Amino acid sequence: MNRIFWVALLGIGCTSEAGTSVAGDAESPHDSSADASSPPESDAPAPDAGPGGPEDTPSEADTATPEPPPLRGGCAPGTRVGGFIVEEQEKYSIVDGKVNDAVVPGSVLTLEAEVTVCGGAARAECGELPVEARCTLWRRPILACTPGCTGSEICGLEGECVPFPTSVDFGVVTITGLTDDVAMSPLPPGKSYFDTDVPHPVFEPQAHIELSAEGLSLFGVGVAPLVPGEGDLILTEDADLPITWEPGEVPQAHVALDLTIDQHGTSPLSLRCAFADTGEAAVPASLISALIEAGVSGFPNARLIRRTLDSQSTPLGCVELGVGSPRGLPVRVAGFTPCKSAAQCPPGKTCNIALEQCQ
Repeated sequence: MNRIFWVALLGIGCTSEAGTSVAGDAESPHDSSADASSPPESDAPAPDAGPGGPEDTPSEADTATPEPPPLRGGCAPGTRVGGFIVEEQEKYSIVDGKVNDAVVPGSVLTLEAEVTVCGGAARAECGELPVEARCTLWRRPILACTPGCTGSEICGLEGECVPFPTSVDFGVVTITGLTDDVAMSPLPPGKSYFDTDVPHPVFEPQAHIELSAEGLSLFGVGVAPLVPGEGDLILTEDADLPITWEPGEVPQAHVALDLTIDQHGTSPLSLRCAFADTGEAAVPASLISALIEAGVSGFPNARLIRRTLDSQSTPLGCVELGVGSPRGLPVRVAGFTPCKSAAQCPPGKTCNIALEQCQ
């Protein structure tokens, strides 16, 4: 399969997923001479302007909403030790996070294929886009160690047992710019951070969001709720997969697709795409065919999310902040019927319970 590599985003450091960095200039302040008062006609001193008078009137620069710092995008492959999410889901909102002291070996995927996508079509030259757009196939690793690892160890990428990554206490983590600001302490036993008792939606579109903790400073921008197009996603070999949604207006945001169709494979592929938030895109037929050929089992799963991504390198590894609006998508693979019992299969077929597929 031909591999066409994408061009890096403007303003992003090390990143594996698309994110943009747009920082506008503040508006120019008033010309002070235009607000100057005429001299008083008498010799008496002019009265004090008082609160709200000309001397206290803020300039446009004072009242303009400041631009957020440039976002650095997601972590590079194999460097992510954890992160935080702030999500407006369909019926509720969540704030959640966890950071480990090392990369979990099973989370390090192998890149199998990569195609640049532009405006719904795959091609090598994209021209100027507000965000890099690409689709990738990733393979989950098979980790095997002989002899086996103990309870406090995990099999590493080199086939040797390594200490199991443990979660890290960052003290109080605060997130500002939300509908109600959040301050979280790590909760036992896993030192996880979460707050499910937040207003819904948890942020307003265009809101400037900042996460702060000891050694961490991450940023995001609130996005509008994602509204996917109607109908199921139907994966068919040798055919592009079109995807539609209502476009957004946050220049730092992109729309990401996560798609898996082999839930019970030993080393399954997963498809990930990052699209410019234009309202339409297409996954190239070459990647759809490769995904199907790699195996189909269980019930396929697809998620579309509008989000911003920021990341920071720390002595432990890379930490992310994602601010987004995810939605699950109905998805089918042409020629395959998932099942949990024979009653879900068409006449003449029975359910392979282990693979959850009618055969």
